Amino acid sequence: MRINMLMRLKNRVPIFFGILTVVLYLVVLNLASYGIAVLGGRMAWENPYLLQFAGTAVASTFMIVVVWRIDYLWIFKTRGRGFLYSVGTGGFLLTVCGIAFASNLGAYLLTEEHILRMPQPAWNILGFLLSMLGVGFAEELAFRGILTNLLRERFPTKTDGGIFLVLLIQGAVFGACHLANIFGGVRVESAVVQALMAGLLGILLGAIYLRTNSFWFVAFLHGLNDFCALLASGIYGVDNMSGTINSYSWINLAGAPVYITVCCILLRSSKRREIKEGQVQELPIYLKIIKGVILACLSLFLIASVFLSAFYTTWSA
Repeated sequence: MRINMLMRLKNRVPIFFGILTVVLYLVVLNLASYGIAVLGGRMAWENPYLLQFAGTAVASTFMIVVVWRIDYLWIFKTRGRGFLYSVGTGGFLLTVCGIAFASNLGAYLLTEEHILRMPQPAWNILGFLLSMLGVGFAEELAFRGILTNLLRERFPTKTDGGIFLVLLIQGAVFGACHLANIFGGVRVESAVVQALMAGLLGILLGAIYLRTNSFWFVAFLHGLNDFCALLASGIYGVDNMSGTINSYSWINLAGAPVYITVCCILLRSSKRREIKEGQVQELPIYLKIIKGVILACLSLFLIASVFLSAFYTTWSA
């Protein structure tokens, strides 16, 4: 069978090929977005999230072609380790999404006059939803689907060293790519803070991917995280994406130790052994139920507390 150029490049220099693929994804995304903005005129600029979705759709198509040419379509077909196992593994990030959703909803549900804030038109909200899901799919395909699996071929995750190298490299590349927002009008400080936190998020998503073996689950988590973080902008039209990122400061790094701690918990010795062996160590069903109920109640309590706190702050202002 004749090996195509992309396959040859992947086999010879896998790490370089993975990073090159990420760079090309960003180039295609930005060129497509700019071209669509020019062709779409005023309508495109009035709905930036729909514009972003259109650009992401073009970039996603490019990435799918790359996946096909390097014979990585198995990424989409690989069976994960079960819905409940995935939810449990990604429980921290699901809780973070819930807290971000509750915080934004509580803070922006009412106007300064204590009147229920009206959401944007349905067309704009649809564009926002599609954009966030599209970004989750495209970026996870680039960073976890392609880059992480290329790194796994170079540094097999049959050893602790391989696991940590794979996660650190793909997380660092994921974080560094967010520095490109500087060219989109974001302050250097805010872009650096975003890049550092994105790097930790990349490591967390990578750990979840290695644990669950499910591309679709991490793509969903990524999209949900972006949706909840940008809820005020996408649903209520408060500020825009650049404005939201520009609000980041060094104080946002206060959450970094929490992310690091969760990554350490996800990658504890017993779970690294599961990654190496490719098998899950099943707990007795009663322990699963007790653990699930306790963690679910704790998450719901945190989410409800954040919503009430944000709502009360807005109401009493």
